[in-house]
Amino acid sequence: MSKFLIFLSYAALITALVVSCRSRKALCTGLAPDGVAFVSKLDHVSFSVSDYERGRTFYDETLKILGIECLMAFDMPDQQLAGYGSENKPYFWIGYEKNPQSDELIGKARGLHVAFSAPNVAAIKAWHQKCLELGGKDNGAPGPRPEYHPGYYGAFIVDPDGWRIEAALHNYSP
Repeated sequence: MSKFLIFLSYAALITALVVSCRSRKALCTGLAPDGVAFVSKLDHVSFSVSDYERGRTFYDETLKILGIECLMAFDMPDQQLAGYGSENKPYFWIGYEKNPQSDELIGKARGLHVAFSAPNVAAIKAWHQKCLELGGKDNGAPGPRPEYHPGYYGAFIVDPDGWRIEAALHNYSP
């Protein structure tokens, strides 16, 4: 098959995904910098916390500012879990193992960070402030990040366990 036909096939697939996404908002996770809707293939992210109650308080209070709430929580004999999300779909989980493996680390994954979508600049500023109040450490104050792309606005925090998290907005206009 020629490169041109492969390109056309790829373009048709992308067009179909965008049209499908626009017609079924449940699949749509946001807008790319050029304003085109995209479909996420990432289902969920999870990581461990060293203190479940502290983790629940931190994420319950900070994520609700971004429109994300705890949708599920489980207290099982060997672990505790909380799933956060929106529209009845948890996509971010925290967990605490009551008898953890000693060789596993919490908050020690070089380069890993989780970015949460924010509805607006005010929410990012409030999220950042609440994170600091609850024991998070500043890792980048709220502000535009034009070096990422035009319209990017974000704030960065290191949570009480050392996990790097972010609140991000992709359609910022000063």
